[in-house]
Amino acid sequence: MGWKSRNITAVAVALSMLLMPAALAAKEKRGARLRIEKTDGTLVEGELLKVSGETLVLFNDQSQQGIQMGLSEVRSLGVRRKRNVLVGMGIGLSAGLIGPLLGGMMGKDRWESEMTSFFIGIISVPLGMLVGGLASGLRKPYRTLAARGIQEKEREELLAELEGLSREERNKPDGQ
Repeated sequence: MGWKSRNITAVAVALSMLLMPAALAAKEKRGARLRIEKTDGTLVEGELLKVSGETLVLFNDQSQQGIQMGLSEVRSLGVRRKRNVLVGMGIGLSAGLIGPLLGGMMGKDRWESEMTSFFIGIISVPLGMLVGGLASGLRKPYRTLAARGIQEKEREELLAELEGLSREERNKPDGQ
């Protein structure tokens, strides 16, 4: 390979690296969003960065600061659920397709079966998608976990679950 083709290849590689879309670049995974009610009644919200022993480390978006608090300071905490409306709509679509399939078997002849299937489908498919999307989108945004008055085993399970939801744990390479 001559020097011209090496230079062209080097320029092409450099340009492709500079122009690569951000969506294709590896992104750091975020920690779970928590809403914590402290024993004094105050609410704290933020991203769970890490769990160290019985200490939770959060990043609060409003104050732009890290917050550390012991599990003994926490009355209850909520873990933000992901709302996937499209998945709900897909499940609703699948359920809505059952009606036209069954309706297609009801007719006496082909034309009547197709018409029955068509008219049932006009109603059941959009209705199934609407119900599925609403059911997924309207569920409670936080899953609440008790942190006060729990047994030692439950406390260890809670800390292990929270550790798995932390940014630090989610960004570990596989196998560590």
